[in-house]
Amino acid sequence: WSAYEINTVDGQSEYSSVLYLPSYGRDVSITASGSVILAENGVITDYRPVEAGDTLPVPTGGFLFFVGPGYMESPWNHEPTIGAQITGITPYLINPTEDSFSLDGVVSIVSGGPRLVKGGSMDTELESAFNDPLRFGDKAANPRTAVGVRKDGTLLLVSVPTGATIQQMRELMLDLKCENAFNLDGGASCAMYYNGQMLATPSRPLTVTLQVFVNN
Repeated sequence: WSAYEINTVDGQSEYSSVLYLPSYGRDVSITASGSVILAENGVITDYRPVEAGDTLPVPTGGFLFFVGPGYMESPWNHEPTIGAQITGITPYLINPTEDSFSLDGVVSIVSGGPRLVKGGSMDTELESAFNDPLRFGDKAANPRTAVGVRKDGTLLLVSVPTGATIQQMRELMLDLKCENAFNLDGGASCAMYYNGQMLATPSRPLTVTLQVFVNN
């Protein structure tokens, strides 16, 4: 099974799958009809239907995995076997490209799009997932966030809460001397917090954040 989200409060739905780890908390409130898979010490211990309003504990040595009924209807998902060993969690790329990278040793990964800069030049190619003119069109100036890396390895996190088009973001990240850069979530999700101050305030609760810590 693939976990679409991890430890999210409002991610449960008909077609979702949410993995809850002990770091989430002691209990999980169920907000949608579906099923849960429970695991403890590397073994599946239970699989049962749940309804909105149920509350279940997260196994201290394992996880609780919520799956919606639409998710389980997919041909590659099947009911688990109680007592089966869990072979592990494997990250993978759904659509590998010619410049795909190895996921060996990856602990965390962030995805986004479209790509803004590639190899020190603007990348103007838009994949089919980014053809919405209201979000990515030439005149779509929305609050945006981007991440880039300079040739020397310097990491840049950029937020434009006042709004920018994708082309303006390309130009901005190139002006900042990024060797590679891509767009992150924007709109109501546009946020930036630094040194005790909220530089860009989101207008909705955030389920995922990219955090960078510096060890002095």
